[in-house]
Amino acid sequence: MERIGIIGKGLAGVITGLIWKTHLPECEVTIYHDGSPIEPVGSGSWPNILRLLNEVGWYHPKHWMTWDRMDFDQTPKTGILYEGWGYNHRWFHDFGISEYAMHFDPEAFTNYWCKSGLFNVVEEHVTPDDLMDDWIYDCSGTPDNFDNYYTLENPLDSVVLGNTLPIKSEVTRAVATPDGWCFEIPLRSSTTYGYLYSTTTTKDEVAVKNFRDLFKVAETKTRRFKNYCAKMPVVSDRVFLNGNKYFFIEPLEATSITGYMYWVDSTIEYIRGKQTKEQIVSDNLEMIQQNSNFLLYHYQYGSKYNSPFWDYAKTLTVNDITFWNLISDSFEGDWKAKLNNNYSYFNHHSVIMAHYNLIGNNFEDMLKTKLNK
Repeated sequence: MERIGIIGKGLAGVITGLIWKTHLPECEVTIYHDGSPIEPVGSGSWPNILRLLNEVGWYHPKHWMTWDRMDFDQTPKTGILYEGWGYNHRWFHDFGISEYAMHFDPEAFTNYWCKSGLFNVVEEHVTPDDLMDDWIYDCSGTPDNFDNYYTLENPLDSVVLGNTLPIKSEVTRAVATPDGWCFEIPLRSSTTYGYLYSTTTTKDEVAVKNFRDLFKVAETKTRRFKNYCAKMPVVSDRVFLNGNKYFFIEPLEATSITGYMYWVDSTIEYIRGKQTKEQIVSDNLEMIQQNSNFLLYHYQYGSKYNSPFWDYAKTLTVNDITFWNLISDSFEGDWKAKLNNNYSYFNHHSVIMAHYNLIGNNFEDMLKTKLNK
C-alpha cells in the first residue's frame, strides 16, 4: 500500500488527497497540519471540482456526494459576470450549457473531508524531512522566502476582505473599481467580497474607504500578496510542492483549484514513469505562466474608470507570441479546428470571448455569423 503524506489541510492539501484516493483508492493518505486557521473567505471553482467529488463517491461509495448532502455553505456557480471591464463593460463568462461549479466555504470543505475518515489527520508541525511516507506534498502555505520563485506579472498586490448578508445569485461578480476590481461570491450564509488593488497606486486607507462606500461592507481586513511560481516544484524524487507553497495568482477566473488538480495529476504521471521530472515541471510552468498571461490581458483595455490604477495596469502587456497569434487569427482560416486549442486551462472559446468583449465587439453575433457560413 502506497502512503501519501500531505503537509497542510487547506484546499490544496485536501484536494491532493482526494485526487490520490481516486487514482489509487487503497492508498493511505495522511494529512499533517499545525492548526493554522484557514482564511474565512468564500471560494469559487470550475466544474472539475464537482467531477472530482463524483469520482471520490464512485470509488468510495459511503462518501457519495449529492448537492443536498454537501455541507460546504455552497451555492451553484454558472460563470463569472464581468462588470465595468474593457469596452463592453458587462459580459458573462459561462461554463457552457448544463455545466456548473460551486461557490463554497473552504474551511467547511476541508473540515468535512478531514473528519470523513477518508484520510488520517495528524495535528503536528512537520517538515518533509520528518516524514517516512512514500510520496510527500508540501502544501504548507505561502513561502517565507521567494529566492527560488519566479515573479508573475500582475498589477495587484493587496486585497481588503469583507462579508455582508447572503444574496440569491448563481454567478461570481468581477466588478471593476477605481483601484482594481472586487469579487462577490455568494454563499448560503453570507456574501464574501474581496476588494483587490495595488499599493503602487492606492493607499490602504483609500482602498478601505472606497470598498465600504461601493459595496456597503462594514468590517474589513487587509491582506498583502505576491503573484509567483516556484522554479522547482519537485523538491526531491518523493517531495512535491502544491498550493500556495508552489504558486499564487490573483483570483480573477478562479483558477487556483484547477491548477492544484492539474499538478497532482502530473506528479502521478511522473511517479508512474509516464513522464519525466523535467517534462512535468516544464509543462506546468507553461500552464501557470499562460494562466497569468490571460489574466493580465483582462487589464489591457482598461475599464469604465479613468484612474491611476487603470493607467498603470494598461502598461503591463502580455509577452507571449503564442497568445498574440491565438488572438490575431482567432476567426481566420479553419477557425472551427482551433476550438480545440487550449491556452493554459482555458479553451479557445473562453480566450476569444474575453478578447472580443474587452475590445468592444459583440462576440455572440460574430460567432453566429461564422457558424452560419
